[in-house]
Amino acid sequence: MFSSQETANFKNSREQAINKFTYLYGAWTANAFLTVRCLAVPLRRKSYKAVPPFLLLGMMKNLLKHTSLFLLLFSQTCIVLVSCEKANDSSEDISATRGKYNGHDWVDLGLSVKWSSCNVGATYPYEYGNYYAWGEVTGYDEGKKEFSKSTYKWYEEGVGYTKYGKAHNKYLLDAEDDAAKVNWGGNWRIPHPSEVAELMNGCYWEWTNDYNGSGVKGVIVYKAKATTDRGIYCDASKSTMPSVKYDLNDTHIFLPAAGSYCPNYSSGGGGAGGQYLTSTIGSDDSSQKNNTYYSIGGQTDALLQYGFDNDERAIGDYRIEFGYSVRAVCP
Repeated sequence: MFSSQETANFKNSREQAINKFTYLYGAWTANAFLTVRCLAVPLRRKSYKAVPPFLLLGMMKNLLKHTSLFLLLFSQTCIVLVSCEKANDSSEDISATRGKYNGHDWVDLGLSVKWSSCNVGATYPYEYGNYYAWGEVTGYDEGKKEFSKSTYKWYEEGVGYTKYGKAHNKYLLDAEDDAAKVNWGGNWRIPHPSEVAELMNGCYWEWTNDYNGSGVKGVIVYKAKATTDRGIYCDASKSTMPSVKYDLNDTHIFLPAAGSYCPNYSSGGGGAGGQYLTSTIGSDDSSQKNNTYYSIGGQTDALLQYGFDNDERAIGDYRIEFGYSVRAVCP
């Protein structure tokens, strides 16, 4: 959307154009009135002796001069007004890509779902928000400071994972275990890996060390303005650049590099990278599950999460009991 300064510039240009047009229209009208009045006298008396020729000629020249200037400025005024109107239309189009649902802001990036403007547990885009283990709806902010098997809701010592995974043939998160759904309500939910892949392949991603002056590192995910920019990740080295210029006035979301919580990284690791939940472990597609599960450190069921740092981004696998950020989606 346009900044307040740009909006003010459009307004000033419009007012200046209208003022100039009004002034010249007044001058042209006055000259036309006097000229016609002077011409009317000899015509009414059937004599041109009533008006000196040099005066009549001068008035005619002034009228022609003001008429040409009037027509020129009229055309310029029309151009300015049309430009301002187009600018306003563009602003309306951009603002139409943002809205609010069930009390939370969304951004339309031109994908199959709308993405929330900030993390679950955050108020502003640059805030880290809360951290959740997969399948849990209470997180770090509610007092969970340890993310391990011993504290994980869906794990029992000697039994293993109790609700989800290969042993239960269940890979897709239920709504009552979805941190976005439970905490934000409505149709908000954690995204499916296919929707994350769409976000990666359909938008332009750019790493930043300071989002909008907040000092927070992360990635800005822009709605692609050119098809050639879709899927590009402009990392810290800026080795891959888009075909057109992007700035914060363009439609985007910001994913802060909020890190994650795990037994060996209790600080969260904020600033180094970001790790976000998806709605599946392995695969919820039974025809594919044997090819998409992972074993990590003896764990047969691993979360499909998406992450990034200043060098790369990916959808990968990791431990389901660790604490991650949540970015919600809605229809």
